[in-house]
Amino acid sequence: MALRIITDSTADISQAEAKELGLTVVPLNVLANGKTYEDGVTLSTEEFYQILETSEALPSTSQPSPEAFLKYFKEIKEAGDEAVVILIGTCISGTVQSANLAKNMVEYDKIYIIDSDTAACGLNLLVREALKLANKGMDGEAVAKEITALKERVRLVVLLDTLDYLIKGGRISKTAGAVGSLIKLKPVITLTKDGISMLDKARGTKGGFKSLKNNINDQKWDVSYPVYFGYAKDEQLTKDFFEMAKTEWEISESWFGPTGCVIGTHTGPGAVIIAYVKEV
Repeated sequence: MALRIITDSTADISQAEAKELGLTVVPLNVLANGKTYEDGVTLSTEEFYQILETSEALPSTSQPSPEAFLKYFKEIKEAGDEAVVILIGTCISGTVQSANLAKNMVEYDKIYIIDSDTAACGLNLLVREALKLANKGMDGEAVAKEITALKERVRLVVLLDTLDYLIKGGRISKTAGAVGSLIKLKPVITLTKDGISMLDKARGTKGGFKSLKNNINDQKWDVSYPVYFGYAKDEQLTKDFFEMAKTEWEISESWFGPTGCVIGTHTGPGAVIIAYVKEV
């Protein structure tokens, strides 16, 4: 009985890398300029940011259909295999609901669906930890139990260039974002099971880095896990913070990479994204 790990495209793991890892990535959908794209399949990250910055209307996103999961779940049932399915948090997407509908349709208990309560680097972190556990020979139930416990310790902190994209996408109210937008402060936000919340607002990039660092220091990481650094289009900005972090903090292992179309729609370009496992 083989164990398969399945996630969605908001984990920011490309289809090419997923193939190398033996991972299945189900794409979310992006609607832009009257066309519907599959995140990371028919729309690349580079193409997406060009659209984001040039389109009059903000692109919209939607969860995969149950059928997108069903084909994989049927394969798993027919093979007598298991699957651990780790997905973007229900706080910002209905992807878990689609997966659960597919599981009910296929009527197979060996599919373990986990609401990650996170996205982007945070989801990436959980997926890679699940792959490590699976490669150690753990079965689906045991991996699901470990990842469900670990997700409670994963923290996602994001420095945004602007609140405008969250406001346009309806993720926060215009009232909540008004002050930051009016005086062009850079918000520091976090994502939890309760949704998006504001941690701080800072002046300029230097102030934003300081605020990001302070908010991470408030809940220090477990150095036995990698720290994940993501960027929305502006790679150098996150590299600058990454280099600063390496000189001030003990980071035994790290991951660095771009965030894709779905999360980028809501953060906008210029976001610095950090995910890590908190100390017990």
